[in-house]
Amino acid sequence: MADEKRKEIQAWLTKAAKDLRGAEVDLAANPPLVEDALFHCQQAAEKAMKGFLTAHDTIFSKDA
Repeated sequence: MADEKRKEIQAWLTKAAKDLRGAEVDLAANPPLVEDALFHCQQAAEKAMKGFLTAHDTIFSKDA
């Protein structure tokens, strides 16, 4: 795998991990910010999927 592609995949996965961290912080709040946590979870899933698609040379719109 080319270094450029590996870096792009890692960037997507790093962004996904940050969104999961945001969800953890939201759930640890008192009271928990459930709606915000769910938003961050959705974003993490989307970014992880983009990393997966990049790894498998599948074209997608980065605006989506």
